[in-house]
Amino acid sequence: MCWWIVAMNNLRQFSRKLIPHTSYLIPFFLLAACQPDATPTPAAIAEPSLEPKQLATVYISPSPNAAEQEATRTSSRPTTTSIPPTLQPSPTPYIGVFLGEAEAAGEEGIPIVNPALFEQDTGFELPTPIVASCPVQSDPTFGETWSSDAAVAQAMACPVEAVIRFDGTFQLFERGAMYWRSDTGEIWAIAPGTNGRFWFVANPPPAEETPITAPEGLRVPTLGFGNVWRGTNGVREALGFARTDEQPTQFMFQRFQGGTLLKDGSSGQVFALAGDGVAYGPY
Repeated sequence: MCWWIVAMNNLRQFSRKLIPHTSYLIPFFLLAACQPDATPTPAAIAEPSLEPKQLATVYISPSPNAAEQEATRTSSRPTTTSIPPTLQPSPTPYIGVFLGEAEAAGEEGIPIVNPALFEQDTGFELPTPIVASCPVQSDPTFGETWSSDAAVAQAMACPVEAVIRFDGTFQLFERGAMYWRSDTGEIWAIAPGTNGRFWFVANPPPAEETPITAPEGLRVPTLGFGNVWRGTNGVREALGFARTDEQPTQFMFQRFQGGTLLKDGSSGQVFALAGDGVAYGPY
């Protein structure tokens, strides 16, 4: 409602009293004055879009297998081009003593060297091999004669235990001796010499009943010695017949990496018995 309508209404009440017919015209003018100037236009409503929507599909490739991964690495690996260096020829080094030029060439171009050149004293000496010290030393009771032989010292190598003493018996033969250890029954048959051999028997074989006659002044061994002498291949041929009867004695032996040192307490003889059946001594 217009603010001035209230004021005019009050005026109309007042004019009734003064001019009766005039009051009917005032509301008409009032209604005309309060009419809006123009009809309001309703707000435009946006019409919905009728364009259809499309769904986008994203493709995820599967994980490559081992072969495909290797092919990718190989294809992406840079190719390097390297030029091999040029090798310059150099003189071939020789170790030794120059004896002189060959005098002539024989068949197939092989040079012939004067043999007299090899008889000259060149002064060239082979280096002495360095032998490592052993944590366990050989017992002094065996002496040092056996170790002065380079072949024996190399075959025996280092000791692995201390010296052991035990009681037993021995018997002297034409070309060797036999030793028996009383606490274990072990028997050694030793045939020393240039091609010395030995046999070790832990348990003697059964005795043979075949009668054997010894030459005059010699004996056929009996008991354990006799069983080994008869039943072990090669012992009889290597030792021959016995020269003495079986006698008590005391032994000493020390084990090495490559064999055993054995000393006869009665005679003081020392044998180096290598692991391959070779006997050195007596010392």
